[in-house]
Amino acid sequence: MHPLINIATKAVLHGGKILISIYDQLERLRKTKLDDDIIIKINKQIEEEMTPIIYDNYPEHVVFSTEVESTKKSDYVWFINPIDGIINFLHNYPHFCLSVAIQYKNQIEHMIVYDPINNELFRSTRGSGTFLNDKRIRVSSRRYFAGSLLSSNIGEDNTNIVYLKNIAALSPYKINIRNTGSLVLDMAYVACGRIDGFWGMNISSFKSVVNTTLLVIEAGGITANFENYKDTLNFNDLIVGNENTVKSILKYYEKSNLKT
Repeated sequence: MHPLINIATKAVLHGGKILISIYDQLERLRKTKLDDDIIIKINKQIEEEMTPIIYDNYPEHVVFSTEVESTKKSDYVWFINPIDGIINFLHNYPHFCLSVAIQYKNQIEHMIVYDPINNELFRSTRGSGTFLNDKRIRVSSRRYFAGSLLSSNIGEDNTNIVYLKNIAALSPYKINIRNTGSLVLDMAYVACGRIDGFWGMNISSFKSVVNTTLLVIEAGGITANFENYKDTLNFNDLIVGNENTVKSILKYYEKSNLKT
C-alpha cells in the first residue's frame, strides 16, 4: 500500500470515530436548533482532528477542507470532506461518509472514502485499482440497461422538476433509481458494483464528487457528461458507471431529452 494511503487511512479512521461520537449525541443536539453554525462546528471538529495526522507526517504538503483553506503552496494537496450526506447524518439516517483525496500536480492520485456506520473503507491509487477493505472491487458487469439500478441527485437551482422529468423518461425501461443523499457513497457503490451507474445535475459539491470518480475509474468504470459525451469533468453534470450503462444513459438522453 502506498505510504500516502497509509496516512490517509489513519486520518479517516480517526475522523470516523469522531463522527460516530457526534452521531451518537444527535438526540441531545436536536434539543437545540440544528442550524448552519452547528454544521460548521461539526465540520471543523472533524477537520481539526484529521489535519494534524497529515501534517505530522507531511508538513510540506497542503491541506484543504470544508471550513479551512491554506495559503501554502505545494505539489501535494489533500482535500478533506468531513461529512458527505450531512442531511442524512443530522436525521440519524445511517448513510453518510467522510473522505480524503490527495492531489499531485493538479491530478488526483489517491482517494479514500470511509463509511463509519458499516466500517467500509474504499481506497484507490491511480494505476493500482480500487479496494474495499483490502479486497479488490470492480464496477457492475451488467450488459443490459433494462432493470439497472442507478443513483441520481436532485440538483440545485430549481432542478427538481427536471429531475422528475428524467425519472419519467426512464420509467418505460424499468430502470430503478435511488436518491441516496450521499453522492460520494454513490461513487463508491458504483465502484463496487452495488449500483450500475450514476448521473447527476448541478452538483453543489462537484469537487468532492469528481475527486471520488477515481474509485470508479480504477474499478474499470468510465465517466462522461451531458455537454460533450466525453470523459471530461469540467461541467457540473456527471455520468459514471460501466461502459454499457454510461452509453445507455447518453443514448436515452438523446432519445428522450433526458436532463433538460
